Amino acid sequence: MLKRALTVLHSEYPIMRLGLLQGTYAELLYYNLGFMPADVEVEACVLPTSEINLLKSFR
Repeated sequence: MLKRALTVLHSEYPIMRLGLLQGTYAELLYYNLGFMPADVEVEACVLPTSEINLLKSFR
């Protein structure tokens, strides 16, 4: 089913970019389907202390 979806999409989008987590089975799956790995992009997410304390209060 995934191969069929990629075939249909290829007619309108000859180039596709996927965002995946490193080291997952999805990464290997798409590589085996012909997607080439790109440079690793790292996005830092910062959670303020006040938000951390709020999350802890829900426990």
